[in-house]
Amino acid sequence: MNNKINLKEAISIGIGGMVGGGIFAVLGLAVSLAKGGTPVAFLFAGVIALLTAYSYAKLSKKFPEKGGTVRFVHQQYGNGIFAGGINNLLWISYIVMLALYASAFGSYAAELFTITGKKN
Repeated sequence: MNNKINLKEAISIGIGGMVGGGIFAVLGLAVSLAKGGTPVAFLFAGVIALLTAYSYAKLSKKFPEKGGTVRFVHQQYGNGIFAGGINNLLWISYIVMLALYASAFGSYAAELFTITGKKN
């Protein structure tokens, strides 16, 4: 029985997190950049999200403790500096994603006020 996260699982976890939130935060930007290729881009993102979900399901079944990604990293790399660095990067990525979501929400809210004629 292999209790280690392999490269495919680690990449799937990272990309899945980015794609999951990115769909809502950058939809308009994706359409403006990809133009007619947007459905293909979303199809590709969906495949990656499915791989991520599969990896998390397998990892959660193998390690049913609380902790999610942090627990999986700890299980693979222990308590060393490398694992701590990965977990710090995980927290930083969460902060960046929240900033991206807040920025997107602010843009959508401003556009909503413009459309509805509400004044600040």
